[in-house]
Formats: sequence, C-alpha cells, structure tokens
Amino acid sequence: MRLRPDKLDEQLAGSLLPAWLVCGEEPLLAIECADRIREAARRSGCSEREVFNVEGGFDWNRLRESAGSMSLFGDRRLIELRLDRVPSPDGQQAIAEWCAHAGDDTVLLVTAGALDKKQLGAAWVDAIDKAGAVVQVWPVERPQLPQWIRRRLAALGVEASHDALEFLADRVEGNLLAAQQEIDRIALLFGKGSIDASQLAAVVADNARYDLEGALDAAHGGDAVRALRMLEGLREEGESVVPLLWLVQRDVRWLLLAAEAVAQGRPESGALQAAGAWGNRQQVLAPTLRRLRVPALRALLADCAKAEKTNKGQAPGEPWDAMATLLLRIAGRKAPPGTGKEIV
Repeated sequence: MRLRPDKLDEQLAGSLLPAWLVCGEEPLLAIECADRIREAARRSGCSEREVFNVEGGFDWNRLRESAGSMSLFGDRRLIELRLDRVPSPDGQQAIAEWCAHAGDDTVLLVTAGALDKKQLGAAWVDAIDKAGAVVQVWPVERPQLPQWIRRRLAALGVEASHDALEFLADRVEGNLLAAQQEIDRIALLFGKGSIDASQLAAVVADNARYDLEGALDAAHGGDAVRALRMLEGLREEGESVVPLLWLVQRDVRWLLLAAEAVAQGRPESGALQAAGAWGNRQQVLAPTLRRLRVPALRALLADCAKAEKTNKGQAPGEPWDAMATLLLRIAGRKAPPGTGKEIV
C-alpha cells in the first residue's frame, strides 16, 4: 500500500507490516517516519536489528543470507537497507525475492532519497508495496510551513502568534532540520505559553537555506555597501548562486505585480499582499516598491533571466558579478562602468 506520512501512526497502531520503503527528499520527515517504524518494530518484539549501508558494489547476497538465517535468540528481527542510490538489477531482484517470501519473523525497512515516477513504478518498489507499505515524504512548501510549525510548537505546549509563525517560517524555509531545532529551542527557552514575533526576533537564528536572504534584505533596504559585503562573504564561504537568484526572482515578481497594481490606482499598502508577498516580507519589499517603478522592475526581471543564463554558462560573465549587479539595482544603484559587474 501507499501511505502518506500523516497516516503512518494509524497503520502502525494496527499492525506492523513485513516490508517498508521510506523515500523522499526531505531528510527530517524521512528520519522521523523511519524512527516510528523502528519503534513499532521494537514494540512488536524485534529485539535484533541488522543494518546494511548500500553503496556501490554492495554484495546483495548479504541480504539473501540474512533473510535465510535464523534469529540468534529466536526473536523477530528488523533488517534495514539504507540506499544511497537506486539498487542495481541484482539488488532490485533480491528485494523483490525477499518480499515474495516475507514471513512473520523478520521486518524489512528500506530507506532512500527521492525517487522519480519511473523508479517508483519499478518491480522492487511494487514488491514492497504489495508485501507492506511505501511511505513518500515531500518537503513542506512555504505556504504550509507556518501551520507545520504551529502544530509542532503546540505539541510542546507553545502557542505562537501568526506573526511569530511567519517570522520563524521566513528564517527556516527550506531547512526543516533547522526548523525542528528552533522549535525545540523555543520550547526550552520560553516553556509553555504564548509567544509573539518580537520575542522570537531576539533568539532565533536565521537558518533560511544557505542563509542568503540577509544580503537581499540589505539591498531592499537601500544599503548597497552592506549587501555587497555580505554577498562577498557568502561567495568566499563557497555558497551557491542558485538559491539567491531564486530569491531575487521571487521578490522581483512580487514587486512587479505590486507596482503594476499601484500604477492602476491600488493603494501601496495592500499591493504587496495582493501580489502574494507574505508577512514581514511585505515590510522588507516596501522600500523597493517605492524606489522602483514598473519599467525598472520589468528590466530587473529580464536581468534575472540574463543572470540565470550566465550562471548556466549560456551567456558571458561571472555569476557572482551578475548577482552583485542585481543587488545594486534593487538598492537603487548602478554598477560603475568597467567593474565587471554589468549584466551584458
């Protein structure tokens, strides 16, 4: 069967299936699902656990031999396969064979990263599906993140305001492991009760993916010097241009929609919200909305496309210089001629 993560506990409360596959691209949720299966296995009498880290050249006869051996103490066993890639043809056959002869004395738990549609339709996955369950985990997208955080805080006795949830979501977007660490820390620092955004601002570290939003926020605030200094620091730390470019494009799209609405007579105060910008992001973008008009924002969006081509090697230039130019233009500045920071 195919199970959503939120239905896993219900299934485990009923019976422990003999075969499990937990896969997906969100590490925290995959770890949590696998932990719940391990705990259910312990409760059902699996006193022995055997773990195979499957890497290139793995000998799949080890799984076959383990499946055919008896428990040392005659108890149930949990066998784990931790995949770092799609199994080889021999591996896929070994897993399918195990599922075809699954008994009551052994439970198989397979963990893997994200599998595409073709891989999810493979015979070895289908074999696990028929003998047990396949649990897919997906990243929590930004619109759903505040409620995800709210539920986890509530489970620890903490009630967070809407602004607090948006504040925290902005800081940990794309990094659920960091989100959970902050949730645990908040519960430890504040205990049970209510909290608001001002309380969080003093204690929450900015753990947004790659920690790039700070440079962009400085540009929106018109502080070009600080934005470029932060950008250079990120470059020296070996960070990637890709997520920052995505953040810039996101903000510019919101700004362009808002500027078009303002040009048609809509009040500036509600234009960013109507464009889709959330929570405190509206406050961050407001100076840029007042600074840049529709033509400049359209040109800036076109420059984002050029920067993306530069990053992919499809256009001349240095990706980090292109990013510096974008930040300068957001801040209302232009790159001095001859600096190499022009987008061509």
